[in-house]
Amino acid sequence: FNGMPGFHTLNVPGYPNLSLWGWPTYYIAAVSLVLSYLLCRWILARSFGRVLIGIRENEERCELLGYNVPLYKTGIFSLSAATCFSSSLFLLMSFWSFFNSSSGCALMSERMPDR
Repeated sequence: FNGMPGFHTLNVPGYPNLSLWGWPTYYIAAVSLVLSYLLCRWILARSFGRVLIGIRENEERCELLGYNVPLYKTGIFSLSAATCFSSSLFLLMSFWSFFNSSSGCALMSERMPDR
């Protein structure tokens, strides 16, 4: 693979014959994007989302109304971190899929004069 023997592509867990190379990776990322968007819309439509909108508009007022603002902030930041983690997994998958070998670097060291 890519000029490197023994370097395997990513496969679907449990199904070693199904490779995650090319278009399947794109479809997985596209479905993940749509699901993330729908999750965000669902959160905003619930009471948790309404409190978050209130915190965005006036944090002190939400505290005076009795909402635990640090708890809500921790919850939404944790959800944001999980979303960033899933996107970094797709970035890692793309780097894994398009990995270039370092054999080109060996040519540069042969061209460099000895000191």
